[in-house]
Amino acid sequence: MIAVGPEDTADVVEIDQVIVDVASDTRWFTYLDVAGSNVDVHVGDGRLVLQDELPDAAFDVLVVDAFSSDAIPVHLLTREAVALYLRKLSPGGVLALHITNSNLALSPIVDGLTADGGLAGIELDLDKLHLCTLDLVVDNVHGHVVLLPVNPEGSDGSE
Repeated sequence: MIAVGPEDTADVVEIDQVIVDVASDTRWFTYLDVAGSNVDVHVGDGRLVLQDELPDAAFDVLVVDAFSSDAIPVHLLTREAVALYLRKLSPGGVLALHITNSNLALSPIVDGLTADGGLAGIELDLDKLHLCTLDLVVDNVHGHVVLLPVNPEGSDGSE
């Protein structure tokens, strides 16, 4: 889920055209319709779309949310992938990895990647987090998210 304000833009990448079709059908969902031109939806493999179609240093926040199914796209959790993510972030940007998976503990993998890249981040256990935003209180949220801020000078992902 993303939130886009009037001055914000978002690029969303989804590998499955059927999901995009359902999300775009206003009989079930209105978010993309309401967001209008502030959200660009790309269909394809997220890493390839990011690599080939989206500009470097263009994103304040990059969210990778592809690990909750039984089939983990391991190519999204490699040194090369993290270098790509960092290259796409603007100086001071944040990489958010949603690493919730009921079959595999991904924290040690992410820990290794961050150590290899000289990065420091924070892992949020959403099961223990009580989120309050405006009039909305969100409880019973499950999962783990790792936030990796890029230094203010930026990073090209090189070691």
